Amino acid sequence: MLTPHGYPRPGWGAACRAGATLFLVMISGCVGMVRVKTPTNYLESSHPKVVRVTRQDGQRFIMIGAHLDADTLMGFVQQPNGIHQFQELPLGEISKLEAEQRDPTRTGIAIGAGVVGFGAAWFLLYRQAAKQGTSQFCIGGLYGAGIPCD
Repeated sequence: MLTPHGYPRPGWGAACRAGATLFLVMISGCVGMVRVKTPTNYLESSHPKVVRVTRQDGQRFIMIGAHLDADTLMGFVQQPNGIHQFQELPLGEISKLEAEQRDPTRTGIAIGAGVVGFGAAWFLLYRQAAKQGTSQFCIGGLYGAGIPCD
């Protein structure tokens, strides 16, 4: 199929899949398990659904529905057989508590990767137009495609 300017229409299927994949990778890069600096305040104010607990003895596990009762962390811990078992753990036995939060470092990397990817795509499109003998390159038209200017 040709664009209104008579040029072949780019393969939008591949471009859409690549764009959707890049978007999903960028979004997933913004969130991760981040160490909570003040577990008591965080648990009382945020009510997280899932936390990762590291005990003083080094044992790590995921706790679902974690909440505080005085100085005790309570929630359901998934066992190797897949069954969730209710567990109570004094805060003094916890060496590290992590919760799913926005990670500024990952977010910055994802934004930087997106900018670099956009710049590389623009450069490749411009270079292709230059190889075809056009000195200018326009974005727009009926389909919003990158096409040489008339």
